[in-house]
Amino acid sequence: MLTNYSADHRVQLNNYVQQMFKNSTSLSFQSHQLGPEHQASWQVVAYSAYRVICLSILIPHIICKIVNHVEYGRATSTRKNTAAEEAARQALVNLRGY
Repeated sequence: MLTNYSADHRVQLNNYVQQMFKNSTSLSFQSHQLGPEHQASWQVVAYSAYRVICLSILIPHIICKIVNHVEYGRATSTRKNTAAEEAARQALVNLRGY
């Protein structure tokens, strides 16, 4: 059993993203196997599919642009599930600010 982990970080993250952005497609996970098959580890990255950033230069002039693939969490573990949970936990911290 994992310590200091809520096994539901991915669920919490999905719920948070749905609540804030009204959909869950704005956040994605990518996983990559590192090392040889017999000693593999997994790296999982949680990133946004898109994010709109607006800058107010001179009121009322506002410049907005869409930024793709903003990373919110990255974790590596010998277990893919553990890496995904940690990446989701980091993404929650980065999105909520705590």
